[in-house]
Formats: sequence, C-alpha cells, structure tokens
Amino acid sequence: MTIAHSLDVVASFNTGPADLAPGLAEAAAEIAASGLLSLSHRGPAVKAAVAHAISETRRALGVPDDYAVVTQPSATASMELVLRNLVAARSAHFVGGAFGKRFADSARAIGLAEDRIEHEWSRPPDLSAAISDDVELVSITHNETSTGMLWPAGALAELRARMDAERPDALVAVDATSSLGGVDVDFRVADVWFASVQKALGLPAGLALVIVGPRALERVERLGSARRVAPWQNLPDMVERMKTGQTYDTPNVFALALLGRAMEGADGAEMADRCRHLSGLVSEAVASGRIGAEFFVEDEAWRSTTVQNLVVPDPAEAIRRARAAGFVIGSGYRDLKDRCIRIATFPAHRESHLTAVLEVLAG
Repeated sequence: MTIAHSLDVVASFNTGPADLAPGLAEAAAEIAASGLLSLSHRGPAVKAAVAHAISETRRALGVPDDYAVVTQPSATASMELVLRNLVAARSAHFVGGAFGKRFADSARAIGLAEDRIEHEWSRPPDLSAAISDDVELVSITHNETSTGMLWPAGALAELRARMDAERPDALVAVDATSSLGGVDVDFRVADVWFASVQKALGLPAGLALVIVGPRALERVERLGSARRVAPWQNLPDMVERMKTGQTYDTPNVFALALLGRAMEGADGAEMADRCRHLSGLVSEAVASGRIGAEFFVEDEAWRSTTVQNLVVPDPAEAIRRARAAGFVIGSGYRDLKDRCIRIATFPAHRESHLTAVLEVLAG
C-alpha cells in the first residue's frame, strides 16, 4: 500500500495541512529513530520533550507568563474544552464563516444558549451589534479559514474595550487556527486563544494548543460544579499537570516532539512578516489583473495574510492546472466551492513556489 501524497507534488498550498516547516521532515525521522516514541508517556524523557515543546512555543510566539498553555487533539475539540470550562449558560459568537458557525453549533450541542452575531461572509461584522446582558463569553474566529477574513488588531482591541465597558465579566475567546504563528497578536486582548498546528505553524494535523489567561482561570474556579466538564477536560487539572510536562490524557508524543523542533529558534515576528510578504505577492497578482481573480473579502483591511480566498471563473480548472504543474491549492470551502480557490501563504511556503503557482494561474 502506498502512503502519503504523491512524490510529484512540488508544494502544497492547501489551507492546512500544507507544506511542513523547514527541517521537519528530517526531524520526524530523527524523532522516530531516537526511541522516544516507544517510551512511557509518563516517563522523564517524554515529559521533558513536552515541556520543551511548550516552552519553545511560548518563547517563539510571545505568550505572556501568566497565560497557561495546554493541548487538545484539534481546534474543534478546543471549542468544546473552552465552552465546558468557561460557560455555565450563555455564550455569544460572531459568525461570518463555517468555523464561526462551528463554534456556535458546539455551544448549542452541549446545551448552552448561544447568541449568533451573524454577518455576510465577505464583509466585516458590526462590532456594535447587540449582545445579551447575561453572556459569559464572546467568541470570534480570528482568521476565518473558509473565507479568508482576518480581524485587524484594531477591531480586536475595539471589541475588548467594548466588553470591558459594557460587560466586564464576559470573557473573550479567539479561534486562531489559521493565524497563530502567522499573524502578530497581542494575547492580552483575549482571555483564551486556541489553534491547531497544521496551518501557520507548519506541522502535521493532530494537535491543538489552548492558551488560557488569568481571567479565564479565575472563571473556572468561580463556576466550580456548574461547569459541564468531563475529568479529562478539567482545565485546572490540565494546567497543573502541564507544569511538569504532562497532559491529563495520553499525549500525542510525536506531534509534541515535532512542535518542539519546529519552534526551536523560531521568531513569531519574522513568521508574521513572511506571511505579509507572501500574501502581498498574491495581492499584487490580483490587483494587476495578471491572474484574473478577485478577493472574496471586500474590505482590504480585513483580508487574511495567511489564507487567500479568491473568486475565479473556473475553480476546478484552476486547481487542475496547478496540480498538473505539481502544486496543490485548495478549493473554496463548501458553499464557495464553485466560486473560489484558496491559497495558503504560511511561513513554511517558499516564495519561488508561490511565484510559480501564480504564473500557472496566470496561464
């Protein structure tokens, strides 16, 4: 049986998983050969590898000292972790794409009341939209992978200021799945962030990070037995165990060891600069008319620097031509499949490969 994507793929610009961070293929082989993957996940070697991964991630991304970092298997699992630990009755969700909807759907599925602040997928939300007085948590999708919309830093700060003024007890939660590691963020504008690692961090799928601030940890303690949480998702226990490099449940040792290697020497600011540069190449190609496309997101200030969602005349043909040249690009997400293509501009991508893809699309 043949495994993995074909050897004739030069580069994958899928919106995750995509190209691995430089050196990770070699690191994967080294980790497999080291014997680490056969050791007890409660033993000192694995605990040291987990602690190293979390420490290097904190350093590279600039996570504040008073924010804890724990793990989950995916961003979707992280949504449930956040909701079960931090909300007793009602959450509010800005919904302008498939993953904002998923967060709201998750709240409903576990029996919470949820407000949906819906907006057109191609246009920014109304930051002054009504939010119920009894909302305990407001969520946003920082970089909506399905649409290519990124909340600007100013909009995040505006939402935080509004919540502090109108509902100071409400927490702000951010799904940063396709932005963490590719966009500069001020972690303090929100109380909890989460992201899976197979996008801007350049790793294989199967691991997510949840970054939890002090206000969120205080909320957990206040809610106590009102939380709808299983033992393995009890946030205080998870935070406490991580202090010694342990997870509550069995960790994804391979993914965490790879994360540690990927973050060694990494600089979050440089990674964000690279995404801005790569996305600028796409913007230039669109603005010049060279590739015959338009951005799905209408407001330039709200366009992603990591996920380029482009309206093209024939998405299937564009994908076919790219694949014939050895490049994988993404289709539009679900309802946008017949209108759009998506091209990731993550830190791991090579400029020469992106330039070649744009030339193919230019025909």
